[in-house]
Amino acid sequence: MKLPSTNNVKASNALYPLLMLTLAVAAVLWSCKANAYFQRVVMLGDSHMAIGKWESLSAKAEFINHGVSGEGFRNILERLDQTISLEPDIIFLEVGVNDLGDFRDPKDIVDGHKLIWKKIKLALPQTKIVVCSLLPMNELIYGIDLTGINAKIRLTNKMLLDAAKIARIDFIDLYGPLADSDQQLRPEWTKDGLHLRTEGYDVWRAMLSPYFR
Repeated sequence: MKLPSTNNVKASNALYPLLMLTLAVAAVLWSCKANAYFQRVVMLGDSHMAIGKWESLSAKAEFINHGVSGEGFRNILERLDQTISLEPDIIFLEVGVNDLGDFRDPKDIVDGHKLIWKKIKLALPQTKIVVCSLLPMNELIYGIDLTGINAKIRLTNKMLLDAAKIARIDFIDLYGPLADSDQQLRPEWTKDGLHLRTEGYDVWRAMLSPYFR
């Protein structure tokens, strides 16, 4: 039997620390890759969602904005398959104020929400649904006679909260943090009485931030 030369043994001993270092680096890289999991998040709703800049919520999430100006719950239902096809991890849903503007009953809006929730749950049982309440309006700044709209928004939100509890769906109240002492959208956070300025969206994003910690 031919024994290995002394030179070969020395070479092997010299390479061993390099091999161990290479394996350690590979393990670190694999760990970093595993921890760099990206959530797919869909922001679904009307112009409030459409205008929002959501990317700052997390560097480890892909935000897909499915907000469309002027839409109500029926529009959401009609295009819901597009959202479902993305198989998101989380869907944030905010819709209903345009329905109230079209003089729909709060119960109709809640029933529409339930249909949306049911369709998502059936297609994507692992997807988390988070319902955002309707936002307050500032009736004075808005200018068009919608006297009493905020009372209808609050009633709709109460009914949505109750329905979400039964369906075991998360509900986020945005009305309270965005309203002033007169139950109107804070005037400094809106320019038209309906849509938010940057400061209003800062409040909204802060309410969503726990989902990305």
